[in-house]
Amino acid sequence: NAPQRFKFTLKNDLNFNYEIVVNVIYLEFKPIFHIINANIIFQIARFLNNIIARKLWEIFKKCWINIYLKPPDIIIYN
Repeated sequence: NAPQRFKFTLKNDLNFNYEIVVNVIYLEFKPIFHIINANIIFQIARFLNNIIARKLWEIFKKCWINIYLKPPDIIIYN
């Protein structure tokens, strides 16, 4: 018997890259850029050396936009 492939079905009612929530949080006094997909609660985080808008944008492009091929429709931030 050959192993079977893992199968799954995506529901059409979820829009993965529609709305995200972004925050800078601190863990032991170190800043972390935290991105959460609001629809499915998928999240990603990156440690920051400093909090500069240009660096945040570069990290956001690298770990979200470039991977999912487009920016989300809505970005919520604190």
